[in-house]
Amino acid sequence: MNGNEKALINLVDLSINQYTNVNINYSTIDWSYIYERSKIHEVHTLIYPLLKKIKIHFCNDELLQKWKSETILAGVSQIQHIKQIKQVLDRFNAENIETVILKGLVLRELYPFPELRTMSDADIFMHKEDVKKARKILFELGYYDDDSNPKHSVFSHKSHMSIEIHLSLINDTYSKNAEYFENNIWNNVVPIYFLDVPVLTLSSEYQLIYLCLHLLDHTLSSGFGLRQLCDVVLLIKSVDNTIDWDEFYNIAKLCHLEKFINIIFSICTDFFHIDIPPVYKPEEIDDMKLSETFMDIIISGSIFGNLGTSDCYSDFILQHSDSRVNAVKRNYLSYYSHILFPPKRNLGERYNYAQKFFFLLPIAWIHRIIYNFIGKQHSLHENTTLFSTKVSDSIRKDQFIDWLK
Repeated sequence: MNGNEKALINLVDLSINQYTNVNINYSTIDWSYIYERSKIHEVHTLIYPLLKKIKIHFCNDELLQKWKSETILAGVSQIQHIKQIKQVLDRFNAENIETVILKGLVLRELYPFPELRTMSDADIFMHKEDVKKARKILFELGYYDDDSNPKHSVFSHKSHMSIEIHLSLINDTYSKNAEYFENNIWNNVVPIYFLDVPVLTLSSEYQLIYLCLHLLDHTLSSGFGLRQLCDVVLLIKSVDNTIDWDEFYNIAKLCHLEKFINIIFSICTDFFHIDIPPVYKPEEIDDMKLSETFMDIIISGSIFGNLGTSDCYSDFILQHSDSRVNAVKRNYLSYYSHILFPPKRNLGERYNYAQKFFFLLPIAWIHRIIYNFIGKQHSLHENTTLFSTKVSDSIRKDQFIDWLK
């Protein structure tokens, strides 16, 4: 982790925890990097009030003005979003629909400036038998059915952010051991007010378990960033005096989340200075250096979607390798070979001629390499460097996933 990456983490830490007596040498920071990377991690709006407060002189005026404008626009957009969701929840209540609000709708209130904790949609959990009534209300309010499956439905609007209605809170692909959590959700909800609307949300223990399950899903798929860590940090701080930690860890064990929670909590402790009861042995984390490695992967963007040009190789590496975790156990040369020359069954539709005619497989390999390395907007040298970096990052991620099993 380089100096600018450490500075970004420190700035986020200062912004969400409202520390004042911290010595940072602001003159050595690359503010263009901080702005771009914090925007990708969706924390740039959280950082701006801190910059205004410290009246920083090392950041050029044009960048500061751009940062300010985007923060104001984001805040106004979030305020409008919240007003719209209040209207929706009011209508749901009028029809006696029990709603459990999730994620950003709850967590935003934990931030120093709630409107600067951005979200792109609203997540609501409800009973299956209430979905038909909820759908009718949303249609009346101008929403339309954008995407539906047995677990959730997405309703979009031409003027407002989308709403996701959830009937399940676990991903069967990744959260295979979370049935206990899923089966006991309605026994672990508590009443709260969303503005002045009475709603339900998850209990402290379930809220934190759900956040960790959500992070695990993202870790094993596209990845997550600093904003998601901020949610965990602030939730822990807010419930520390009320949460039943014994109950929390019992649920974690039943869901086989101990290792993942251990490393997430270790990161929160090491980088965001919060106190967590030492239930698990920290030596396992320290010996494997997984806390530092995982944070390095998060901050560099290599497991978080859409973080720069190196992600153009995500599919090339992750979707076309036969068994990534097993490949980690080989040497680098074997790993490269495994990715560059996969079996025909792992080639995409562009190379389906190799599926039909096996003797064309070497041609398909060459075609694929040319397409990914030469047929891109960057030079061959840049593409090769990016590819090499992505392979290293993928191996690190695989080692982490292998450890979690």
